[in-house]
Amino acid sequence: MKSKLILSLAVGLIIIGLYGIAGSLSRSETIVPIIEAQAQETYVKKLKTWWLKNDVDSGGIVKRSDIEIRYLPEAEANQNGVDTEMTINFTSGAVYGQKLPQSTLLFSDMLVSPQDQGYIDLVLAPDRVPYVLRVPAEAVVGGAISNGMYVDVVALTLPQSRMTIEVGAAAARTARMIGVNPVLLHIKILKVVEQVLTGTRALETMPVNVDIVLELTRKQVAKLTVAKRIAEIEVHKSIGDYTAGDLKADAGDVLPDFKSVTEMRANDVVIK
Repeated sequence: MKSKLILSLAVGLIIIGLYGIAGSLSRSETIVPIIEAQAQETYVKKLKTWWLKNDVDSGGIVKRSDIEIRYLPEAEANQNGVDTEMTINFTSGAVYGQKLPQSTLLFSDMLVSPQDQGYIDLVLAPDRVPYVLRVPAEAVVGGAISNGMYVDVVALTLPQSRMTIEVGAAAARTARMIGVNPVLLHIKILKVVEQVLTGTRALETMPVNVDIVLELTRKQVAKLTVAKRIAEIEVHKSIGDYTAGDLKADAGDVLPDFKSVTEMRANDVVIK
């Protein structure tokens, strides 16, 4: 009798256990879809956007410090005209194409790069004109130059014919004609374009020219136009505070003997 009672109790416990396991499995199957649905509802696709932190002026240089990145929900981004993640190429020398207030959503077409049409008009100061000066690459002294830098323009004066063989006083007079004189000081560069000329053969290359767009007044344009006709022009990178005299030199500064003139008088020789 006791054995039957123990056996019945064991079978009952087994049935209760199996029922409990079946109930937990059914509950877990119900919870998993709920968790997945909640996860799908929680995830919202966001898009990268660019916003101005400060007011900017038309023609102002684009700086990363003016801009912040915000990630907007896709629906909100769409309402602001953004349908894909935005990217902005911070080209060297790029400027703002218009005056923009703080907290403006920035698009790439609001920025103007140096190679874009209309760039010169944006960066040109009032009462100034752009002047294109083409010089050989070796005529640019002081290293590489780029937009926004300042340069000095100097004129190298040479005799009209450097092939003439002269001696005595004639040679001294010719030597005194050689000199360097400043034409324009501390002039802003608006744009720089390198012109590379290559020959028909792969290994044949021609010297590189540089087109420099300078920001000048009308008077400076006239002065530089004359200088180009009477002298060779060089462009020196401005490197600090100095006077025009620091950029001036002649043959006497290199070879002092060129300052002397030999004058023949009858049987006497006079050195002046």
